[in-house]
This record gives sequence, C-alpha cells and structure tokens, in this order.
Amino acid sequence: MQSIKEVSEKLDNDLQRYLESTYHLHHPRLLKERRALMNEGKTSTEPWVEATPTYISGDPLRDLGLPDPVVDLLKDLEDDDLDIFDPPYKHQADALQSFFNDEDDLIVSTGTGSGKTEIFLYSILGQLAQEAERGNTPGQRGIRTLILYPMNALVADQLSRMRLLFGDEAGASTIENRMGRIVQFGMYTSRTPYHGEYNVDKNDRQVKPVIKRYVELEEQKPELYQELKSKGRIPAKDLRGFRNFNPSSKNQKFQTQPGDRELFTRQEMHSPNEHGGTPDILITNYSMLEYMLLRPIEQPLFQDTREWLQADEENELNIVLDEAHLYRGAQGAEVALLLSRLLQNLQVSRDRVRFILTSATMGQNVKEAAPDFAAQLTTGEPEEFAVIQGRQRTYDGGSASDARTAELLKRIGYQLEDRSKIRNLASERGWDKLTADSVEETRTYLAEQLESDPLFREAHGHLREDPLPLTDLAEELFNDVDSDLAREATGNLLYLCTEARQGEDQALLPTRLHMFLKGLPAQYACVNPECSGRRVTEGENLLGRIYSNPHTTCPECGSRVFELISHRTCGAAYLRAYRRADDAGEHTFLWTNPENGSDLDELHLLVEEPRDDPDPKHDHNRSLADTTESQPLDISSGHLVDWRDVDEDEENSHITVCVPTEEPPDEDAPWSWTRCPACGIQEQRRNGETKVEDLVTKGEEPFANIVRSMFGIQPRDPLKGEFPNEGRKVLCFSDGRQKAARLARDLQSHVELDSFREVLTDIITSTNEEITMDRLFAEFAVYCRENNIVFFDDSDEWTDQEGVQYEGSRSHFERIQNRLDELVDEYYLESIEEIPEQENARQAISKRPRQYEEVLLRSLGDEYYSIPAALIGYLAPRESLMETLDEEVPNIETDLLQSILIESLRNACEQRSFDKDIDTTRRSKSYTYNKWMDPDEAGIEHGEIIPEYVRESVGDGVSEDEWDELRRALMTNNLLLFEADRHGNYLVNPEATRIELRLDENWYRCEGCYRFSIVSLCGECPHKGCAGTLIEVGDDDIHLQARKSFLRDPPGEVSRGLKDPLTLRSEEHSAQLSAKDNSEAFSRSEEYELLFQDILVGDSEADQPIDVLSCTTTMEVGIDIGSLTGVAMRTVPPAPENYEQRAGRAGRRGAGLSTIITFADNSPHESHYFENPEKMITSEGNEPIIYAGNKKIARRHLNASLLARYFDPSDIETGADVFRSLSTTQEFFEGEGDQTLDDFEDWVTDEVLQDPSSVVTRLGALLPDALGDDLQENWRGPFIRETAQDLLDELRGLQSRANWEEKSGTDEDLLSVLLDAALLPTFSFPTDVCDFTVRANERGENRPKTKYETSRDLKQALSTYVPGREIVIDKKTYESYGLHFKFADNPVNRATDVDWDDLDHLNWCPVCETVYDEQTRCLEEEEITCPVCNEAEITSLQMHTPSAFAPEVDHRTDTPEEGSDYTEDLVYATQPKYPLTMTSQDAGDATEMANQKQVGPSTVGRLNDEQLLIANFGSDEEGFEVCVNCGAVSRDGELGNPHNRPYPKDPRFLGEYDWDDQCSGSTITTSFSHIFNSDLTVLQIPLNEQMEFVPDAEWFETAGQSLAEALVMGASRALGIEDEELEGGFRSRSAEYVDKDDVRGVFEIFLFDTTSGGAGFSTKVWDEFGAVLAETRSILEECSCDSACHNCLQRYENRHLHDSLNRHQGLALLDYAETGDPPTLSTDKIEGLVQQFERSLRLKEDDIDVVQPGAEADVRAVKLNGKSLTFGVRSSLRRERATGSATLDADFSAYDLSKRLPDVAYSVVDRLQ
Repeated sequence: MQSIKEVSEKLDNDLQRYLESTYHLHHPRLLKERRALMNEGKTSTEPWVEATPTYISGDPLRDLGLPDPVVDLLKDLEDDDLDIFDPPYKHQADALQSFFNDEDDLIVSTGTGSGKTEIFLYSILGQLAQEAERGNTPGQRGIRTLILYPMNALVADQLSRMRLLFGDEAGASTIENRMGRIVQFGMYTSRTPYHGEYNVDKNDRQVKPVIKRYVELEEQKPELYQELKSKGRIPAKDLRGFRNFNPSSKNQKFQTQPGDRELFTRQEMHSPNEHGGTPDILITNYSMLEYMLLRPIEQPLFQDTREWLQADEENELNIVLDEAHLYRGAQGAEVALLLSRLLQNLQVSRDRVRFILTSATMGQNVKEAAPDFAAQLTTGEPEEFAVIQGRQRTYDGGSASDARTAELLKRIGYQLEDRSKIRNLASERGWDKLTADSVEETRTYLAEQLESDPLFREAHGHLREDPLPLTDLAEELFNDVDSDLAREATGNLLYLCTEARQGEDQALLPTRLHMFLKGLPAQYACVNPECSGRRVTEGENLLGRIYSNPHTTCPECGSRVFELISHRTCGAAYLRAYRRADDAGEHTFLWTNPENGSDLDELHLLVEEPRDDPDPKHDHNRSLADTTESQPLDISSGHLVDWRDVDEDEENSHITVCVPTEEPPDEDAPWSWTRCPACGIQEQRRNGETKVEDLVTKGEEPFANIVRSMFGIQPRDPLKGEFPNEGRKVLCFSDGRQKAARLARDLQSHVELDSFREVLTDIITSTNEEITMDRLFAEFAVYCRENNIVFFDDSDEWTDQEGVQYEGSRSHFERIQNRLDELVDEYYLESIEEIPEQENARQAISKRPRQYEEVLLRSLGDEYYSIPAALIGYLAPRESLMETLDEEVPNIETDLLQSILIESLRNACEQRSFDKDIDTTRRSKSYTYNKWMDPDEAGIEHGEIIPEYVRESVGDGVSEDEWDELRRALMTNNLLLFEADRHGNYLVNPEATRIELRLDENWYRCEGCYRFSIVSLCGECPHKGCAGTLIEVGDDDIHLQARKSFLRDPPGEVSRGLKDPLTLRSEEHSAQLSAKDNSEAFSRSEEYELLFQDILVGDSEADQPIDVLSCTTTMEVGIDIGSLTGVAMRTVPPAPENYEQRAGRAGRRGAGLSTIITFADNSPHESHYFENPEKMITSEGNEPIIYAGNKKIARRHLNASLLARYFDPSDIETGADVFRSLSTTQEFFEGEGDQTLDDFEDWVTDEVLQDPSSVVTRLGALLPDALGDDLQENWRGPFIRETAQDLLDELRGLQSRANWEEKSGTDEDLLSVLLDAALLPTFSFPTDVCDFTVRANERGENRPKTKYETSRDLKQALSTYVPGREIVIDKKTYESYGLHFKFADNPVNRATDVDWDDLDHLNWCPVCETVYDEQTRCLEEEEITCPVCNEAEITSLQMHTPSAFAPEVDHRTDTPEEGSDYTEDLVYATQPKYPLTMTSQDAGDATEMANQKQVGPSTVGRLNDEQLLIANFGSDEEGFEVCVNCGAVSRDGELGNPHNRPYPKDPRFLGEYDWDDQCSGSTITTSFSHIFNSDLTVLQIPLNEQMEFVPDAEWFETAGQSLAEALVMGASRALGIEDEELEGGFRSRSAEYVDKDDVRGVFEIFLFDTTSGGAGFSTKVWDEFGAVLAETRSILEECSCDSACHNCLQRYENRHLHDSLNRHQGLALLDYAETGDPPTLSTDKIEGLVQQFERSLRLKEDDIDVVQPGAEADVRAVKLNGKSLTFGVRSSLRRERATGSATLDADFSAYDLSKRLPDVAYSVVDRLQ
C-alpha cells in the first residue's frame, strides 16, 4: 500500500504533467516559471488526514436490561446465522436501551457505516417479539412498521436489507414460531407492479417477465442466483409457485404462496388471497404515501392497520425516517403534515406512534437542534427523542515526541521490507524486540507496539476529532522539530499505522486522505524580462513573473502585465491585450482586461522571435522574421510605439512583439494568427478559430486523468483476483446528471486509448519476432486473454426491428476470446499463444470489434495521441519488404529510403488511410471530432502515396528517375505497401507493415516548427510545409519532457516491467437510469450497483465488473454499493454536509488508507473552497430545519383532508388512475348528483363551518403548534374554517373560468385541475416537468420500447433538453431533435393533437428584455415601441410549453441517432421573468398589490398567484421551427422536407395508417416557454429626477440583480429558511406607471417561492420585511470585497450570476429605496476608483497628476502639461451632474471608472493634450 506522501505527490505530479502536455509552453524559462507557480499550491492543496471512525463496542445484549422477549428473539436469530451483532456497538446498545427501556423515540446521528440500519431493524424485531409475548393480535393484519424514504433508490436498497433479515427462511421460521404466522414485508412504490385490481393482461406484461428472469437465473446460473440472493436482490418468496406454471386458470397465477415472506405486487397487499394481505413492514416513499392516502384502492391497508391499533392499546406503529436530514425546509413541512394526515387516517394519537430518524448529517449542534427538528417533523415534543451519536474509540496517555524519533521515523522510508530500521525505532520507543520474518508478521507486531505508544495515541486523538492538514498534525506531534523533518516523520508514522494490522486484517489506524486538486486559471505575465519577481532566473529571459490572478502592473517591478497565452501546437508565447478599435496607429495603448469589451479589440501579440530561416511559402524565400510586422512594447506603460520612438540607450525599456495584421473572420473574433510566426504552422480549429489560445484548464479530461491515477493507487482485494482490476474501485461524484454521464462516457475511452498504446508496447517488447500489423489483432486478443485485460464496451450495439445487426464491441471481443481455446483444438496448437502465428487461426478471428478498429486508427494517426505523436514508435515497412525495396531502388541511400517510407506511412495513417478492410464509419469515428467521411474519400490518391512535401523536403537528394523507380517498386512488389480499394484510392497494407518502438532512442525536433519527428529527410523537418533544421533530442530535453512525457512514460514503464497496462469500466449512476421498464427485474442503475460490487448480473457473457461509478447526489445517501477506498468529486459540493456524505463513502473495513479527491474548476464557488478547504472538509454543515409554521403548505394539506373526507371511496372505482380518483371536472363543476361543487359546499357549510364541528376538531389535531405562533389563542378552528371558505371561493373561481361541460371530452380531471391551481400538496405530484425520451423498436417487440426517459423541472429542461442540446445517457450521446408526445391520437403524426393555429404569443423587448403579459396579442404586428426603455419595437414569438423532447430517429433503421458533443448548440432559457401588461404602464390601470406598505419612498407589496415566465427564444432569438405533424424542430432556418421524425414507427399501426418513411409536414415558429404561478413580494422603487433610468444598461441590471440576491439571502437569515426556498429577480417600469412629475421610472425587485405553487415564504417576507431589510443591509455592508464574494452575495445556487453581482451597486440601490436620497459612494470606494483611474492615466502619460482640489471628497482634478480637468465621481445609479461649468468639467460614474475605463481614460487624455 502506498503512503500519504506517495499518493498525494503522484496525484499532483500527474496533474501537472498533464497540464504541461496539454497547455503547452515552448520557452524553457517560461516552462520552469510555470512549474514553480504550480508548486506554490496552485494545482493542489496540502494533504488533509483524518482517522476513519472506529466505534467502540457496548455490553452484550443480555446485559442491557432489555425486555426478555426482545433479547430472546435477537439471540435466536443470531443462532440462525443472521447479521445480529452481539455485542453491538455502544451507540447501538444506547439506542436499544432508550427505545425499549426508556420508551424514547430515536434520532440516530452517526457516520456512514456505523450500523444505523441495525438499530431500527433490531427495534422492529423487538416490537414484534413484545407483541407476540402479549399474544393479543399477532395473527391480525396491519402495518406494524412503515419505513419512509425520500427516493425510490433508497427504498429498493432497504428492500434488500429486509430480504436478508425477514426474508431469510430460517429467520422467518424463528419469527413465525413466535407470531404464529409468517411476518411479511413489501415495497410499495411506482416500481411495484402494478396499479389497479388484479389483471391477467397486466400480469403477463409486467409481472411475468420479471419472475421469469428470476426463475431462469436459478435454473441456468445457480451461482449467480445465490450471490444475488446473498445481497438481497432476489424476492423472498416461492417464485415458481408464484409463477404457477400449470394453473387451471390464469387467475391462479401470481398469487401469494403459503411460505412467502415478501409481497411482490400491489395486489398481494390490497387485494390478496388468503396468504397475502397488508404487510407487517411496508417500505415506501413520501410521494407514494400521498397517493395511497388519496386513492380508494389502498384504503384496506390503512383499515387493517387502524383495526390492529385499536385491538390492543399497547400496539404501536413504528415509523422509520431514514436519511432524515433530506426532509428539510419546505419539503420537511410537507412531510410533517403528510405524517399527521396518516395518523388522522389511522385515528390514532401521536403517542401511539414510535419514530426512529436516522442520518449521518445533522449539523454541529446535534444534541439541541436534532430533537427540535425531529419534533417538528413528527408533530411530537423534543423531549420525546433520545439523540444517539457514535462513540469512537479513544486512547489516553498520548504525547508528542522529539527530533530523535522523528529522524528514525523518516528513515523508515515508507516501506516495511528493511526491518532493521523498524528495530532502531523500536529500541528508541521502548517496544518489544522485533523478531518477525515476514511483512505480515511485521504488520501484526506494529499494531501491538504502536497501540500503547504515546505518539500513536497523540496522533489518534487529533485525527479522530477533525481532519487536519499534514503540516498541522506534524506540528502537534513534533512541536520542537524542524518542520520538514516533522512532516516526513509524521508521514512515516501514519504509514506504519495504516500498515499495522489487528485481528481480521483490520488496520490499526484506518486513515482518509483528503486533497483538493485544481486546473490552472488564466495566467498573467509581467512583460519585463528582468523582472525582480521571477521565480526562475537561469536561461534566456523571456517575460517576467507569472501570476495566476490578473494584474495591470507587476507588484514586484511595476512593469505592465498581460494575460499569457500560447500557440497550442508549438507552444510559442503570446500576450492577450486589448486596444481601442480606432487606436491601431503608431502609438497604441494596450489594456490588460476587456472590461465591458464592446469598444475594445482583442489582440494576440507574439513575444517570441519569428522563424529566421527561409520561408517555403514566400515567393522569394524571405523568412517570417523579415515579413512579420513587429513593434516595441513599452514595458512600463504598455504602449505599442514606433521604432523611431525607441532610444537605443534604453533597450531594456521595451520588448519586441509581433502584431497581427490579418483581419478577424468576424467582429467578435480577436486580431490573431492563422499562421504562427514562431513556427510557421498555418492551421485553424474546425470552427475557424485560431489555435492561439489561453492556458485555462478546461473540459473533463483533467479529471479523467486524475481518476485514472487515483484508480491505479487503490489497493487490490486479494479475494477478487479473477476480475480484471482485482476489486479496485473509485466512486465519482458530479453535481449534475450530464457531468456524471459525460465522465462515464469519456473516462473509459480516454483510459483505453492510453492502455492500447501500452498493450501494443508490451506485445512488441515481449518478443524478438517481427509482428506485422495483419497479425496484431490476434496478438492483442491473446494478450488480453492471458493478462485478464478487458477492452471496449457495448455502446456501439446496433439493433433494428429485424434483429441485432451488431452485438457491441465488448460482447464481440469476449466471443473472440472465448473462441481462442476452440482454435487451439481445431488447428492442433500447443496453446493460444501460437494462434497469431497460424494464418488460418488468425483468419478465424479476423472480424475485429469496431471499437478496436477505431482505437487502432487513432493510435496510428491521431495528431496528439498516436504512437508516433507520443514519441513511442512508428509504423514501418516489414523487414523483408524493406530489404526488397532497398534492392530494387539501389540509388536511394538505405536510411533515406526508410525515412521516406516511414514518413509516407505516417502521413497516410494521419489521414486514416490504413487497411482497406476497415469501413468508412470507423475511420470517421476515429477522429476526435467525428469527421464525416464518404466511402469514396477513404484513402489517398496514387500520386500522393509519397506526399509532395516529402519529395520537396528531400529535394536534390533523390532524382526524378529515382522517384519513378521507387513508385514502380511499390506498385509491382509481391507484397504491396499500399493497396487500392474499390474506389481506386490507396491505403496502407497491414501485412506489409509493423510497429517499430523507439522508447530508448533519440528523436528529432525541428528548430523551426518545434515539432518532433521520427525521421530526418536530408536533415530537414519532414512535416508538410516546414523545411526546418532538425536536431536530435533525448529524454533529457525539456521540451520532450513537458510536451510528451505524460503520454510517453507509461508505455516505457510497461516495457521495463515497472507497471502493467490498465483498463477500466466506467458507468453512470444517476436518476437518468433509475427508471425501470415494468418487464425488467433490475433498473439500469440497480444493475450497475451490482456490477460495481463485482456481481456479474448482466445478460451478456461479456459483462465485466464496473470499476468507476460516476454518480450524482443520489449516491450521497445510504445506497449499498459495497466498501471502497476511493472517492473522487468532479465538482466542489454545494455545502459541507454534501461533502461529508460523499467523503463518508470511502473507508473500506480493513483498508489502511482511503483517498478522497475533489477537483475544483475556476469558478468563484469552487476556487473559494480550493483556497479554503477547511471550510468544506472540517465544517459539519447546517442544521436541518423545518418550516412547521408554513401556512400556505398547511392550507393545501387541509384542502386535501377536506376533499378526502367528502369523497366517499365506496362510490369510486378502486382501480381508477390516481388522477381519476376523485371525479371528473365536468361531473364536479357542471354535473348533477352527489359529488358536485354545490353538494361539496353544502357539506362544508354543515360539517365544517358550523361550530361546534367534529371535523374541525379532528382536523385541528393535524396542525402543528408553530402555525399558531402569530395567531390568537384557540386559533385552530378559525384557521380551518377560513381555509375551508377560501377553498370554496377558489373552486367557485375555477368553475367560472371555463365551460367544463364543453371540456368533458378532454382529459381534464378534477385532481389535475386542483394540482395545477396549487390547491393540493404538489410535492408528490410534480406537474412542471419535462422529459427527454429515447424510444426504439427492438427485436421481438410489437411496439416501440422506451430505452431511456429522464425528466427535469421545466425551468431547467428549457435549457438542457431543447433541440440542439446533446444529452448523454448511459454512455450514449443523443442530440435533442424534436418534441415528444407521449399520448397521441395519431401514431404517425403525433404532433397534430396540438392546436398550432391557436398558440399564445410571447412579447418582449430585445433591448431591455422586458416581457409583456399580452398572450393573446402579437405586439410586433402592432409595431409598438417598448414603453419601458423606448429603445426598440416589441418583438413577438408564439409560445409552446413542451412536455417532452426526443432525439432524431433514423428512418432506415428505426433507431435513435447518436450525436457527438463537439457540435452542441448551446441556447439557454431566460431567468424567471415577471411579465408586464401594456395597461399596467398606465397608473390608472395598474394592478393594485393585495397588501402594501411604505419603505421610505418605496413600496413593498404582496401579490398572490402571479404569473412568472421562463422562455427559450432559440438561436439569435428567432425561435424554433417546429413541424406541426411530427414535432421535429429546426434550430436554424427552415426545416427541410422530407425529414426524420423524433419517434420510431409503431408496428401495431403499420397496416392501419399510411406511414411514409419520413415526414413532410409544414412548420410554425415558436418559442419554448413555461408559465408558472407563485406568490410574490415586490419592492417598487421609484427613481426620481436625480437618478438614472437606463433599463438596457449593464450596470442597471447589476444593481437590480444584486439587490434581488441580497434580499433572498436576507430573507433566508431573517426567516430562518434555506436560501434555495426563494428566488429573486427584477424588472423595470416606465414613469407613466407612477404618474408623478419627478419620477423617471420604477425599479421592481421581486421575490418568489421556488416550491411549485408557492410555499408561503414570499408572503412571510412581506410580513417580516423590516427584519429582511436589516439582514440584507448587513450582508451588503459588512463585507470588504471589491464587488462580490462568498462572504456576501456569491453562493452555490446563484453561481450562474456571479459575474453580474456587485454588492456596492446593490447597497446603493437599497440606500435609495429606503431614504429616497440619491446614493453616494463611500470615501474608500471613491479613493479606490480614483487610484485605479490614476494608474490607467499614468500608463498613458507618465507625468499626469490626479489631485483633490477642494473639500469635496467626490471631486478630483487631472493635470497634464499645465492643463487641468476637474471631474466628479458618483454612484452609477445617480444622474450625471451638470458639467462644463467652472467647478466640474466631467462627472464619471463608478461604472465608468471600472467597466468603461479605457473610454474614460482616452477622453480625459485627449482633452488635456
């Protein structure tokens, strides 16, 4: 096992090597300077270490004083070999004593892996034992325990635990002996088949396939079946009896069997036979519980439970809330009321229910905060709960040590083999004598001696409390010792402690290593080559100190600083600067930052010398040094000046830079270079952009390389040697489904490409024989088989309705490997190693996997990652062919001939012209960017077999006759080096070539283009168009090390036997894969969980374990995926509690060292925690809180209770869909009968509004006390009656809004309408969601099957799912293409159900972005100018709210097309907009706010159920073209006809409908929009004549957004709620709205609830607005940052707004809102702005001065050449003061002096010159 030092150094070094290789710098000093910068902690934090918790044991069960029946049952189950641990942990013992002896409810707050689940399982068992002892009701049905989870994944995971305990046959028999019957359990979620009554058709479709899978597993794969059973993945029932193969009637199938412990279907629970019924233990989630309380069909479960509770007053319902910390905020309030409604349904009081809450994350103040939280969640009292916390093992008598011990520990050297060094340490520490002869014995010895050593005890004492930086721990352990020695000693001590073993291979001190890693941000370089701040001074100077944060001038030497960028190919250094568009003359001032950027041109200045050799591309061979324009750059001022202005005596005053003169391709592009003057290479990106780029770390590849490095250091599991990676695992977390999905997709392919090179290296170096390319695959297959290495995956499986066309590369490769043994017998070989040598045997496996061909082509021809590009080797003619050609072309010198052929082969491979048997699709896919290639384009033309540039490079070295002789030899040889395909193009012949390794020999590097090459063509660079001079370089060359060692070293290590090739399998685990087809036994995510535990549950023989699971926050909670030692986080988590949950996943039992890595990007949130890791690693996070006093949520639950009491379940079909469970809208609103609105009103009047009322009394018990905190005494009755009356009023309002009788033919149902109106709890019925659905036809199916279906909130989906976006699911990449309609009347034209001719309109101003709520009018046609900004006419688009999107379906194969993420079209939706009506601009027609009050001159009001809007306007805000027949969407221009559909053909309707292969429907143009309702608190701020009103200005938006965000955070603090419960925004109104002479316009800041339908928090903001304002002011005032930071406005939830937030702007607007006084800037702010302005002025003119002419703090004067200009400094919100007078020549805003600094500086200097 590796040490903390080795692990941390390897991870950091590997990241740095990757950065050097990818973000290339050529100049040696800059390379070294950047290395020194990285070593200052810019790419990694110091290692943090902590002890993995080890818990102490308690007393034996029989010594705990528990009731005898409880202990007896537990001990009997222990005798049955079930997981009953005796003695339990101390905290488990405490919990059992509190639960049974003290009769407390429990809050179990202990870490991951601490046995929380056992606590509630033992409690459930104990309660069953006590009931059996009483003997009154054991035989009676009823839910004894309800286990409630927040998500389906956790329900399924807990079901596995139930199967292992209650489903075990021996254990069930033991319990049955006490209870007199089988105790049964069941899972009841959306995954439980199926809703409704028993139905034979549904049985066949949804139950039969699942049970069949289990039965076949038992028969065909008994070992796998038993393994799954041991993991609780097989239902605990008589599966064959349940399946019932020989019934007399289908109605006898799928009925509960006599011995069944588990109830598998819903019908077994609510409509059972004599062996089933209400389960004793029900596992569900809160959403399903809400459904069950509303639906009639589940009422028997509650009726049975009610009767069981009534039958014995000592019976208690046990409710377990696992992962209870997730029930926080508004969701917690919803669940609390849901639980109260459950108790009401059961007609029991709170004291008849026992609650057990478990969580690993309860914040810091658990003892005090957790009981309050639990009491609010369960409507109990805090004193009813006992808080159970883990008791960790402690050691007394610890003490620090001295330098002598430190020195001896250092000498250990992180190894155990040299036991003499351990003996020296033992002698010093007074240990027993070491007599061990083996490492294993030494480990045992160390555990025995260290445990009593004071130094170990001191270390343990520190590490068990909190993680510590290694340096801090070293100071504690060796406080008077040199810090370097102390750190080394501490590292070795921890190494010994993690290697030491106790008992069953348990590490003495299991340790977790925490590290944050980070890519580099933009880098900035001082332009002074003699800068005093340079970290590296040796060598030729170029530029000065490099910084990782922006500066205008160098803090060390005062010279100018610009961003350092480079040419990505050669690494030449450039500077990124900015100039005014009209300032490109001989004296140009350069700016470091673009500021607002609109008036500045970006400029890329080359600071290295251009090539001075003859330029082949110049007509007269003049060099680039001669033809490239250069100018002096003044290092002090940053001016580009004329050479005539440079004094020869002051040559150090400037540097020479090359200035681009090539016009940019468009107005937004920089002035840059398509041909780099330093190297002469002319190239562009695919999109036309320059390859002169910044050095900012980007993309997923850095993290993928970190994970690979991390994976390599994980310890192997000695029990899993049969698997390719021997049980090594890494769990990856990402904060986003797409990040997780992309990582899973890309990680495996990145690693496989690297490993492929390594395998080929090992194959070639392991034999003295020549291995030609035609036998390489056979060698590869044999090698992978012998070394247990698995390549490829099945993501390329291709299927259509006719059957499988291609099985997938992994399956294909597995089949080939299984064939190897057969070939040995068929061809009478000795072993599989002889197969590559036998041609017929090779031919038998010649059909290679597609992914093999793709990776082979990349390995031969990729620009960066190929074997030649990585300087590993090259493709060469086979030796016999080379000898023949040498003989046939004797006049070309042998070495030159070989060089010509090698370069010609390299050129061909670069164009993917290798092996004519590889199809064109493979060639296309081998490019990084999926470069599409037509079949006739593959290969090279005859005349280019030897490329023209090769001939030019050789020049006179070969005559034309000799070239002809060579061509003739190549074409007439028996073995052709190039073969022609059927199109007449030529491709490299594998049989004629081999790979030659060159790992230990020198290469060539061109002194002109800086590129490396294999060969020298007469001393010239072989690269096309270069002709530079070559020099030989070896491994000591700094350029080779920086550019190539990252890729080159691993194959070298393999060739020397220092490492083995490594591949891994990575898969996604997210909510995208949690959906399970009703006919499947496991969802894809469940299957991956099993494969991650090395249980090969897949259908394919080629299945292999998953090594890296890339997951989202779902895996934070307690899903069992086995133990592991590596956790990697792709993003910094939102908060410390998330980090704690994720990090807690690492720490396998027995493992000494676990590794937890977090990779931060360069965003403010992630950079903040990278720089302050202690705030994430050591903080325990926030305490969970519940808003029990939330009246809006309470009213919705009261409404649900009232409706549930009114509707008689006996009158409703029990099998009805949940949305039909109440009534239809037509029946309720317009019908006649017993269940109408009129009748409901009568019932409410009689049963609720009357006093006294039994209904009110019972409903009152539902409400938490916190609701009455601000109400009068005896508030419950009035509150309920008021709610009932409000419900009647709302229903009458709904009745009047539509003709429900006309709607009777639609799908409108009462429950849906009430949910949309936010009258019922919406947390269980999400309505504002949008799906992305992938459907395809599969073999043997008579209908299209949903392969994947993932959903997002519409607010997110309108950005992430819209056409043009690419969605990665399960390693497949789909491009969203069109709308999907789940239920359609016309299966051919599924979009025709939409009335496209009657879409509403979305009207908005393209300048100030105001949205108008005039949906029935097209304001664009009316040519109305925006009344807010008066800058533009209002634009209009139609609007459509999508329910789902889908990818394009190929009409030829009927399968969804897969896309590539390199062409993704990023079009985002707006922030939530609060639309204006046109009439609301007029004061007389403006809508009055429901409640309003004054805040100074401003008004704060409350509005109910206002409409907000989110919209995606499409590319260039021109909308989306949608086919009205099929829903296909064109994002750019018209949709062509015919076009593919976004859904496959449905075989069921092929004969019934005319179904053309493609669609030719017409189109309409629309936006994709979402309107939602919420309550608002609105702060209206009228801006008077002294204030600016410019709605389209950037600073205006900054002020509004900053105040909105501050108010959200202020409300969070004032109300004690989570930040994410509220969202804020702003809008503007024109002066007409106020109708006052001195008002120019109105700023409106609005806050709204993020909970669908509202949660009442925005209303509470209005109630407590004074306190909210006070907290808001505190947030804005108390920070000291320049704009915004994590201490004020920046938070995880608003990270997309970080660049537009400024606390000063927000505070200025708040000041004005409260006082009406025009805002002024603080003295400090003015001084800071003036100093920044002065620095900019002095850069332009050295002798300029800025002074304060008088007493006014906001007035300054600029003096130059005897002239003076007086200017004022004002808030951006304030209007410009009068200028041109004697007192003020100009008045600049804070925005002017920060964001418009270039313009202002120029204007001032121009006026003074």
